[in-house]
Amino acid sequence: MHEMYERGVTLSEVATSFQVSRERVRQLLVAAGFKTRTIGETAALKRARDRHRAEEIVSAFRRSRDAEQVARKLAVPRNVVNEVLNEQLTLSERRASWKSPKQRFSDAELIEFVQIASRELGGILSATEYTAFARERHTSDGRPWATHQTHFHRFGSWRNALQAAGLRANPPSAITGKKLFEPEHCIDAIRAIARDLGKAPTAAEYDECARQAGGALPSLATVRNRCGRWNEALSKAGM
Repeated sequence: MHEMYERGVTLSEVATSFQVSRERVRQLLVAAGFKTRTIGETAALKRARDRHRAEEIVSAFRRSRDAEQVARKLAVPRNVVNEVLNEQLTLSERRASWKSPKQRFSDAELIEFVQIASRELGGILSATEYTAFARERHTSDGRPWATHQTHFHRFGSWRNALQAAGLRANPPSAITGKKLFEPEHCIDAIRAIARDLGKAPTAAEYDECARQAGGALPSLATVRNRCGRWNEALSKAGM
């Protein structure tokens, strides 16, 4: 058990392998004098282990030109794949995967995701609640569920997505439909965060900074809506 655990396997995964409970594994390790990790420490260890597969990730991407496919095939988180590709490949190499974007989900699938989440959670479904609910779910063929951003791009707004699914939505606010941020504002925001970080921000880093700004900066969803995919937005910002 300890040998598996030291390789970065979680307590739950060890428990499944030995057909015992997670708590029993923890008890045995502690009784034997071994320290157990926090969830955050396990996640950091797994992330570091995944990043050691950089050469394998790049090689798989050059064959398929599809980062999502690489993530599924290698069982590596998509954000790790993106970080490795951003570090290891030139912008022109990464652009090869942007030329013919494929729709990963049909409209019917997106509507079904929203309907399932609504039934499980109850009440008026918010975009934040949906994305949290969708985070650990996969389709029958192994695809991770779409985030609310996919619904936003496909249907024009979260409200439209709910209406397409036959669900209630919150009443529109006074600013609904108004563009508070133009593409130039989004590009300036990316550059400002890059100056603060000393490097081009990842999508996750930008999202966190925008949240902390409390509305003073365009959200990640707004940037993608105005400027396209994250790498395209970075390119427009000169990165």
